Amino acid sequence: MHIYSEHSWWWLIVILLFSFGIAYFQYYFKNTTTVFSKNIRALLFSIRAILLFILGLLLLNLYSKFTSNEYIKPVLVIAVDNSQSMRSAKDSSKVLAFIQKQFPKLVEEFKNKMDVQVISFGENIHFNPEKITFNELKTNAESIWNIINQTLGNRPVSAMILISDGIFNEGVHPISLAQSLDYPVYIIGTGDTTIYKDIAIKKILHNNSVFIGNDFIAEVLIKSSGVKQEKIKISISENHQEISSKEIIINSDKQDVVSVSFQLPANKGGHHTYKVQTTILKDEKNTQNNIAYFAVNVIENKTKVLFLYSAPHPDISAIHQVLRTSEQYETDVFSESSLNQNINKYDVIVYHSPDDHSPLFNKCWSSSIPMFVISSNVSVLNNKLLNIKQYLPQQSNEIECYFNSNFSAFSITEDYVSLTQQLPIILAPYGNYSPIGESEILYYQKINNVLTDLPLMYVTTTTQGKYAVFLGDGLWRWKMTNYQIKQNHEWFTHLITQTFRYLSIKRDKSPFKVYIPTTINENEPLQVRSEFLNETMQNITEPDVFLKLENANKREYKYVFNKSTSYYFLNAGNLPVGEYTYTAYTQYKGKDYKQSGKVHVLPLSIEQNNLVAQHSLLKALANKTGGKFYTLDKYQTIYEDIQKDENIKTIITQQDTYQYWIDNKYIFAIIVLLAILEWSIRRWNGVI
Repeated sequence: MHIYSEHSWWWLIVILLFSFGIAYFQYYFKNTTTVFSKNIRALLFSIRAILLFILGLLLLNLYSKFTSNEYIKPVLVIAVDNSQSMRSAKDSSKVLAFIQKQFPKLVEEFKNKMDVQVISFGENIHFNPEKITFNELKTNAESIWNIINQTLGNRPVSAMILISDGIFNEGVHPISLAQSLDYPVYIIGTGDTTIYKDIAIKKILHNNSVFIGNDFIAEVLIKSSGVKQEKIKISISENHQEISSKEIIINSDKQDVVSVSFQLPANKGGHHTYKVQTTILKDEKNTQNNIAYFAVNVIENKTKVLFLYSAPHPDISAIHQVLRTSEQYETDVFSESSLNQNINKYDVIVYHSPDDHSPLFNKCWSSSIPMFVISSNVSVLNNKLLNIKQYLPQQSNEIECYFNSNFSAFSITEDYVSLTQQLPIILAPYGNYSPIGESEILYYQKINNVLTDLPLMYVTTTTQGKYAVFLGDGLWRWKMTNYQIKQNHEWFTHLITQTFRYLSIKRDKSPFKVYIPTTINENEPLQVRSEFLNETMQNITEPDVFLKLENANKREYKYVFNKSTSYYFLNAGNLPVGEYTYTAYTQYKGKDYKQSGKVHVLPLSIEQNNLVAQHSLLKALANKTGGKFYTLDKYQTIYEDIQKDENIKTIITQQDTYQYWIDNKYIFAIIVLLAILEWSIRRWNGVI
């Protein structure tokens, strides 16, 4: 402890003289009576002098400095791979024995000199797990370091022991992560590195939704190892009935990936679960990765499209011909004067060249039906789809178009960029205007080779609905140019169909809406959201909402939604693999509302796709971080190796604390006691 003062120490002499002077004046100079005996007078003199001296010291603002040492043990993280592949290898019995017997001893051995943090990882992270069961469906190495940084905070990690087979199938590659680590990783490798003969379904690429009557592509990625000159059959079936199959010959005995495409029909509406299966080879040890599943939603309802025009135009014919070739659309074509249908029965309206103040266009606008508007007259769109700053109706610009590479409202093909540069000049309205709503511009106008921010074609979502807009005259020319350059209409067809797919998402007019995934993996919880709108289209949570699930065996699961201020939400947890029929229902003001459908819970076999331990990866990770690699039967020296590391040591930190004497309760107690003692002695002797 050290004592410091905010004033000069020379003041101590003044305080000392002042304290003893006042005490002498009080008990020897001023008081010459014989009330006090010689000893009592000396005692009172001493008490008064000490009391005044302490008070004087407080005026100097004295404070004490205390220095303490804190011993911080080095942090050792022991991370154990808790995925299914750890128990699927040939040495799984040894791994289980190690975890049950040797592992606890290893942890206790390090705890004597280090701060040990045990975590298990896979798809999820668990600190200090009670039990390691090897049941995680994925292995994410990236999550280890992310959770360490979040949880340990400013406590630096000195070393890590990683117990794994090196089969990582999610997250950033560990070698990439190793570059940011400033501590060594000591690795105990498990599993079997032998490459056995194996055929595995690595991945299935497919559309989640298709329209009825159309075919769709399912691309199956087949991974092979140790296979040469073998004929493999890949089949796709539904409800135990084979739909399609292909045979391929594997020519390489090295690890290789082959893509096999299937064109499948979508003849029946609803949700369909497909099973993909490959041939099981002779002597193939891992057969669980020969089977995989995927699900597709076949949309049954067709999109009804209404074409309206103020005068006949080839643009109408160009678009109509594209939609007519697809079974997805039903089309009707009318002039403004000949329309005899209720517009509310249509899903999309194509309106060409609407007149200013047209009652029919205003009616279509008010209906909130998605529209594709083609017009060189922008005044009719003012305050609806455009903000017009300047417009001269009698003038137009000869423009070229240029493609917006940041457009993301729907998918774009490579031909968009190359063909855009060759599209013909068309007429666009003269002026200064910009889209309204949450818009994305597909094509901008280029005037006299000058790129502008004026829109030519864009899509937008406003409070009224969804719209696509083409500001010009001559869309049909694009179709002709497409054919002249490519001898087909594929680019133009893609442009039109993508625009209509954007617009034709069905409008749900029901006040009761349930948002539930059609397909989830077995490791994912089923999370459902719902909303209910009252007569004024405001979200309310007054009625209770229920969900009933029924599996193929007619077993029912019933749930009640939780409520927030505006929405309902439900976490039904993880469900067994299978197909479930769901019904969400509620009742409001005596009327029943419900929504039904299907949910597919698919098996996740990613851990079984590859059971070859990646010890070369683990060795590279250890070397890159300055650690060391051990096999399961030669890990015993790991304790000595870590202790020898000079960078792993206990850190001693010094912490200084300061305390002003005036804040010290003990000094205050001494002052009070001295004052009481002096008062009591004087009182006892009858002076007070």
